[in-house]
Amino acid sequence: MRINTLFDVAEAQLCCGCGACAFAAPDKIEMKQVANHGIRPFPKSAGEEAGSNDYDLRTAFLICPGIELPKAQKPEGHIESLYLHWGPVLELWEGYATDDALRFRASSGGIASALAAYFIEEKLADGVIHTRMKPDKPLQNETVFSRDKESIYSAAGSRYAPASPCEGLSYLRDHSGIFIGKPCDNAAVTMAKQIIPDVAKNLKLSISIFCAGTPSLNGTKEMLKRMNADESSLIDLRYRGHGWPGEATAVWKTSDGRKESKLTYQESWGEVLQKHRSWRCYICPDRTGEQADISVGDAWHRKHESTDIGRSLIVVRSEAGRKALRSACEAGYIAAEPAAHDALDLSQPSLRQARAKIWPRQFVCGLLGLARPEFLGVNLLRVWREELSWKDKIRTILGAFKAIRKNKLREPVELIPEGAEESIQERW
Repeated sequence: MRINTLFDVAEAQLCCGCGACAFAAPDKIEMKQVANHGIRPFPKSAGEEAGSNDYDLRTAFLICPGIELPKAQKPEGHIESLYLHWGPVLELWEGYATDDALRFRASSGGIASALAAYFIEEKLADGVIHTRMKPDKPLQNETVFSRDKESIYSAAGSRYAPASPCEGLSYLRDHSGIFIGKPCDNAAVTMAKQIIPDVAKNLKLSISIFCAGTPSLNGTKEMLKRMNADESSLIDLRYRGHGWPGEATAVWKTSDGRKESKLTYQESWGEVLQKHRSWRCYICPDRTGEQADISVGDAWHRKHESTDIGRSLIVVRSEAGRKALRSACEAGYIAAEPAAHDALDLSQPSLRQARAKIWPRQFVCGLLGLARPEFLGVNLLRVWREELSWKDKIRTILGAFKAIRKNKLREPVELIPEGAEESIQERW
């Protein structure tokens, strides 16, 4: 299958739901929630010719991370031994936000929020593009442009549900800002910087969170059922935080007040949410934000207790990231110390293993004539060849056929947004 339009990307289950297309072509495309897949592009006008020579649609196509991921640049002085598995790394640190309330609320150390607050309060940027819980629909996320520390801190914490932060790149047309998103979101930002002058000029820093994949809306709904929570009366939903790694917590109204239910991180993510990730997540080689200036994630190699309030592993990937981290530390927003070069391997072994399984899935898709993204500059064959035993190599190839069958990739998927009468295919 050839990918000729943005809607081919969605139909082939390659869409990340990042929202970059809606940013580039706001008069043509809007993002809508598809319960069993994620947020997907929806034509605003019925019969929209997505394959036309319309400038905005062509731009949207060119910055789509469902089609390709750009090559991660190798900055001078990067750690060569880490590049094959983790992309460009200038420095590795461990740290946390010095604000104890933020550190407690955040999923791990609160580094992304602390960096954002530093940029805003020091007037290095007008605001931050990031994701928060939608107040009137706690199951869903929304993209916002926060201009003060309080707004940033109130949104701290992981949101294991579909989000489209690249829609917020529209704020960079008139304002300077920083960006917080997943690795695929940051890949779209990198491509947007190359062809959209406002993004290149006004983006001051890009931050990525480590990502093992995004569960669909149905994942959250299953989690709520596991909690015996009343979805219709939900008023707050937290996936992690309030300690490290934190618990998933649902709060809903009752006839005599409110009720709360919790699941451990292992119960919520390990037993429910991760089963609802999209196909695009299973073939993504970048789980740690190789295109960003700074990447942050859990320092899982640290033994955690119920009283922990979190530490983050901090990956500095560019000179802009190095300067931002050091300045934020000097200003007192972050406490950090250098980490050993093996900290990524020790803290994120599952993400390293996941990268080794991508090549056979790509290879089998090619054999079967199925659409697949291009991952520029990533030697996935070498990772597969060097990382796995022969037994595991055979297992991953057989597993690729099984995964393709399970995800029904050989037949077009019907994408019907929540509350819509038409599928995406019918709309265009």
